[in-house]
Amino acid sequence: MDRCQLELRRLQRELEAQQDLLEVYMTGIRSAMSPIHQLPPELLGEIFKYICCGDIGINCIISKSEKQLPTLVISGVCSRWYNVVNSMPVLWSSFGSKALDSPSTLSHLKLFLERSRLHPLDFQIGDPSFGLPEDSLSFLTATENSSRWRHVQITARESFIVDNIFVPLIDTKQYLPVLVSLNLRSSFDEEFSSFPVDCPALQSLSLNGVPLDLKYPRSTITYLNLECLYPDEISRVILHCPNIQVFEVKNVVDRVEVIPPPNISCNALKFKMKYGDNRDGRKLSYCIVVLNARTKP
Repeated sequence: MDRCQLELRRLQRELEAQQDLLEVYMTGIRSAMSPIHQLPPELLGEIFKYICCGDIGINCIISKSEKQLPTLVISGVCSRWYNVVNSMPVLWSSFGSKALDSPSTLSHLKLFLERSRLHPLDFQIGDPSFGLPEDSLSFLTATENSSRWRHVQITARESFIVDNIFVPLIDTKQYLPVLVSLNLRSSFDEEFSSFPVDCPALQSLSLNGVPLDLKYPRSTITYLNLECLYPDEISRVILHCPNIQVFEVKNVVDRVEVIPPPNISCNALKFKMKYGDNRDGRKLSYCIVVLNARTKP
């Protein structure tokens, strides 16, 4: 009787194991019959691009506990999607972080850089906490990566974050051949405001609190947005952007000792100025900009 009971239990376990295996197999069959799996890889890739490539830094680490990484989420659905996502560098080319102090952030950024291969990069670096190692962002400024920068947005309360990214470019005399837009929001130290880096494709430049000295004319820039700068700093930037089409100035800062800026001719088709808290027009009088007849304020 004992032997019969043991045999029955053995057979029951075998049958249950076979049943579980069949249920997994049936689940796979139902998944394979789903309409989404009938799409060719090319069309599936277009859907993934719509989800993962909409805006700069669409794959973004917001905080230590909050992450929006659609590329990673999609690649984890099934083996087919994983293969499609990994075969498309464009899905890994847009990323960002507002939590550089998170232990996993740098490893995620390096993963995106590696899998983006040779595709142009769109990235944003948010306002990180203190304590970031000085060379932690060196992988971004490596020549094989900086040569792929296309749309770059950097926001940092402390200028050392911007320094860590741009000083290596200047020191190693690199250039940014495919950079189209640059958006900097920070406060530079007086000793570092020079930007002699060649950007032959740069079209859009936004500076908030960053008195960047472009050093020489940038004829490709057609959109210029300047905010929280002194009038003479604004004039200096305009001087190096002769072909502006759209020009915006916001919240011009007054100096204690007024330094009259030079007369600068601007050929912008559209000019927009926001006064900020001061509404008496005094700030506008400090920003001496000669607009020609084509300009529409």
